[in-house]
Amino acid sequence: DKIILLNSALKNAQLSLKRITKEYLSNKYISTNELLLLAKKTFQLSYIPNYIVAFDISHLQATYIVGASISYKKGVPYKKGYKHYLINNQLGNNDPACIFEIVYRCLKQIISNNSLLPDLLLIDGGKAQLESANKALHELSLQNKIAVFALAKQEEEFYSLNEKYPIKLLARSEE
Repeated sequence: DKIILLNSALKNAQLSLKRITKEYLSNKYISTNELLLLAKKTFQLSYIPNYIVAFDISHLQATYIVGASISYKKGVPYKKGYKHYLINNQLGNNDPACIFEIVYRCLKQIISNNSLLPDLLLIDGGKAQLESANKALHELSLQNKIAVFALAKQEEEFYSLNEKYPIKLLARSEE
């Protein structure tokens, strides 16, 4: 009796797994290409953002300040593009100034190496961080070559210099 019960439970589990997998693949799965097209539409870009670099600042009570960037190429993490930056300690807990420093240093290195420029920069922060990243783009004469958005994570809002209101995403949206 226990073997029959166990086989029945196993069969039910296999059927449930097939059903769930089929639903996921048919309704909820989105390909990398579709996700990039969705990002193009959401950010109102004229091109698909194939090379994305995101920046963030972290500190320990304003004493040990570091920055980091992560990269995606064609929607896939590009580990060679991951970077860590020690920040000038004189900046203190000035997040916008730190964002300026790491965006400037990252893009300056890309230019110096004659490497491919990113299509899109994503900045952790709000309007002040966005303006600092844009200042770095201006100093490198890249302001019309790279789109930049800042993400205020608590509200899931993306800020752009070109838009009066932020782009608000649902917490569980594909974007």
